[in-house]
Amino acid sequence: MSLEYGILGFLWDQELTGYELKKVFDITCTFIWAADQGQIYRTLEGLRKKDWVTIAETSPALRHEKKVYRITDDGKIALKAWLADRLTESPTRNEALLKLFHMAKADPEAAIRSVDKLIAEKKQITAIFDQMVISRSGEYREILGLSEESQDYKINRFMSKWGYMREQAFLTFLEQYREELLQITKR
Repeated sequence: MSLEYGILGFLWDQELTGYELKKVFDITCTFIWAADQGQIYRTLEGLRKKDWVTIAETSPALRHEKKVYRITDDGKIALKAWLADRLTESPTRNEALLKLFHMAKADPEAAIRSVDKLIAEKKQITAIFDQMVISRSGEYREILGLSEESQDYKINRFMSKWGYMREQAFLTFLEQYREELLQITKR
């Protein structure tokens, strides 16, 4: 499971709590790999059972016990093995496109209205994206105590571009889809 290795990667240089891991995932990986709080805690427990992470410290006096996790040597070996494996990309699933595929047959006018709404949303997202990348990468840098010159920070800023590029490509596709749908419905 890739979430395991994502967590190990974040723990490589810094001990983090489950809450901090969730925040780091939200800031850095939201366009690459989304993870909810429950998944992160379940995965941390699984990593502990494999002896890939250990609890570095706890704060049992708090209302909710705070556990700080640390990667083990076995965890580093497992992460390195996963990183050395060939790169693969998961097949995509896009519910909006599946709906539009069938909606275009069932109700072309409704499809055009839905596309118009989605285009407007994507335009909003891409308009604010640059500012969001700057502020979120600053949050990431703060949480992990990185300098602006650190390799990790620079890679995070660059990887954040994927979200913008994906949104922009989807927007372009939707605009072309809308034009095609208009042409088809005129026939």
